[in-house]
Amino acid sequence: MSNKELNKKILENVKMKIAISNFDKEDKFVGKQKILKMAAMFVVAIGLIAGVTYAGTVVYQNVFSKPEKIENYIDELKVNEDDLSKVITKDEAVNKLIEQLKRYNIDLNTSDIENIELQKAPNYDVITYLISTKNNDNFLIDANTGDLRSFNIDDGLSLEEIEKCTSSREEILEQAKNKMKEYGYSDEYKISYVNCNNSDDESKAYMWYITFAKEYDGIFNEYQSVTMTIIPKINKVTRVIN
Repeated sequence: MSNKELNKKILENVKMKIAISNFDKEDKFVGKQKILKMAAMFVVAIGLIAGVTYAGTVVYQNVFSKPEKIENYIDELKVNEDDLSKVITKDEAVNKLIEQLKRYNIDLNTSDIENIELQKAPNYDVITYLISTKNNDNFLIDANTGDLRSFNIDDGLSLEEIEKCTSSREEILEQAKNKMKEYGYSDEYKISYVNCNNSDDESKAYMWYITFAKEYDGIFNEYQSVTMTIIPKINKVTRVIN
């Protein structure tokens, strides 16, 4: 599914949580259409880092449930001079990205890169480079450390095609385990969380979200975890979050 289609589905879900009526008295800050655009952009960016469901919650709880925060929210998104003095360069970010993508058998050609943008997450000390390609692929690199935070690969399928990619939970979990081995993660990583895009009827789910975390004496360390989005049948990982 293209990022455009994914963004549309995300926005539709987020709209259900945003009380637009609350903004009628706050037009002095920002218009409704701009708010929705900001919501979509923020959910997509943070969603790559923390997952779409969590991202929608962050937007709603920290910003849109309290309209008076909108003005501060816009300011918090700005990358200031102090931020710039601490980050690596764009070239360094690209080089580090290319090297780290080898683990996932992804070859990134620099000629395919269409845009490199610094982003700042409100309420967090997180600054990232969002690197986008002509193929609608997105990568998030920590702008301070150069670590790959997440990537989202366009699967090349239409929404109609992807909705047919269903499979059983057992098959999906086996595929996910094989992917972790393929990516070179140790057996210390165990499945700690499983979800899909249709929890009411898993037989109709066409996207599964599986988190592997290091386990210590039966306790999962979520700070040492890997979350992947995998499409059944075609056995394709479209998103990984470190």
